[in-house]
Amino acid sequence: RPASAEPKSRGRRKRMSEPTADKVIVELDALALGGSAVGTIVSGPERLIGKRCFVAFGAPDERVEGTVTEDKKRFAVVRLDRVLRPSSGRTTPACRHFGVCGGCDLQHVSISAQREAKRNMLETMLRRHGGMSTDVAVVDASEGLPSYGIRSRAILHAESDAIGFYRQSSHEPVALEECPILEPALWEAFASVKPSILDVG
Repeated sequence: RPASAEPKSRGRRKRMSEPTADKVIVELDALALGGSAVGTIVSGPERLIGKRCFVAFGAPDERVEGTVTEDKKRFAVVRLDRVLRPSSGRTTPACRHFGVCGGCDLQHVSISAQREAKRNMLETMLRRHGGMSTDVAVVDASEGLPSYGIRSRAILHAESDAIGFYRQSSHEPVALEECPILEPALWEAFASVKPSILDVG
């Protein structure tokens, strides 16, 4: 697995994480494939110093304080509690549901910083696993595209009086009142049929 990939379950071979609530400080240096930031623990319990970890809602070049929620052999998972040194790429999310809704993970990172981080991630993977030369660069083909209103497909879920994406780490849908990442026409179509779907539910 690439170093920048978030952990995934491996079924029966999955190693149970150690229960913990340790407070740590992390220097973040990149984005992981799943949307979390990845970095190194620089302060906290001695056994954790130097360990790589994943921090949801962090951004590259940030120093953050958090709580360890999973401590595994090769990495830890840290819940973000406080940003000590914000990244220049951190921005205010456009959506009121961001942070609760699981439909997207990176609205707190500016589009230019997202594109740079993803370009770096792709270059790293191609060099590590594809043998790409270090003097060859990936060209960003997304320049000029809008920051929002570009998602043309979505799977939404309905339950009781709510319809939307699942909440973060949950199978309970968020009652969407807006979704800036969807194409305007797609959002308008959803809004037009939403009352009928909820009436059936």
